[in-house]
Amino acid sequence: MDKKRNNYISYLKGLAILGVMLVHLLDWSNIPLSNMQGWLKELLYPSVFLFIALVGSVVYVAYFNKPLMLVSKKLLRRGAELIGIYFLYSVIKLGVFNFKTEPFFWQFSEKNIFDIKHIFLFQAFSVPITIIFTIGLLLLVSPLILWLIKTIKYPVLGVLAIFIGSLIINYFYYPAQQPILQLLYGEHTVLVPPLFWIQPYLLGIIFAQLGFERRRGELFSISLLLTIGYVYYYAVTNQSLRLEEYMYPLKPFYLVASSSILFLLVYLFVWLESIKSSIIKYCLAVLRLLGNATLSIYIYHWVVIDLTIWLCFPSIKLIWLMVPLWLGCYVFLKRGKIKI
Repeated sequence: MDKKRNNYISYLKGLAILGVMLVHLLDWSNIPLSNMQGWLKELLYPSVFLFIALVGSVVYVAYFNKPLMLVSKKLLRRGAELIGIYFLYSVIKLGVFNFKTEPFFWQFSEKNIFDIKHIFLFQAFSVPITIIFTIGLLLLVSPLILWLIKTIKYPVLGVLAIFIGSLIINYFYYPAQQPILQLLYGEHTVLVPPLFWIQPYLLGIIFAQLGFERRRGELFSISLLLTIGYVYYYAVTNQSLRLEEYMYPLKPFYLVASSSILFLLVYLFVWLESIKSSIIKYCLAVLRLLGNATLSIYIYHWVVIDLTIWLCFPSIKLIWLMVPLWLGCYVFLKRGKIKI
């Protein structure tokens, strides 16, 4: 296996981007779902956890053994690029898009805060890709975490300590009083709050340190036991078990349940790799292709959704045709990189 990549991380990332795109298609086409369909949709929400957690995993796998100064420049540049893309896309769409075509934006247009000023203050959003901004910030702090890992004697415990510290601050102290903290905690915005979503990112680093496939038994057992504990508690206290309700703001139940699903998927991919089938091997290769380009795919699929809604309104359900068509063209154009 390529030391710069872990195939299991690539599989998970590929599955994550497909799950995220499917959620967006369901939400932005305004398709009504039955209660049963709503529960099935819940299975897609851990995709967001995977999307961010695996950023941390890739940072560790790809850069841990490289010179810190070199990787710091790469991570800082990439983080700045993602933040720049977020703002550039926001401003361009603000100037050309008819926001009356999508109910999501009414909450901003009715308050008369749909302008560049409020977009840069994160009080109005012309593009629902704030996860790109958050990932950009996480990449900017990645050199510090890599430095810590390289410096201390017990690096796994070091990252775990940061993770536990973030849990304590976020759920017991929660000091979101100043404007900068309100931004980082997503107060009064629809931001994917960096100070909450750094937790999946840190878990992704820890999982990569321990080894996805090598320690899957212990990691799956721990996350599953915690998930069962939460399910029992919520059941006896008559609280909701829907993961979506614990995503924004992020709650520990979502973290442990998504971690359980992550390692269940690792077991699935280990089993699929053992099957001698050319069709399965090709599907896994396509999944690796998608997994190795998730951020680009994420941005491009939103461009397709936005253009379709903008140009074809009120036929917004056409996104169900245009996004798969675009994705098929993408795979076809990249077919030379599909290695079985």
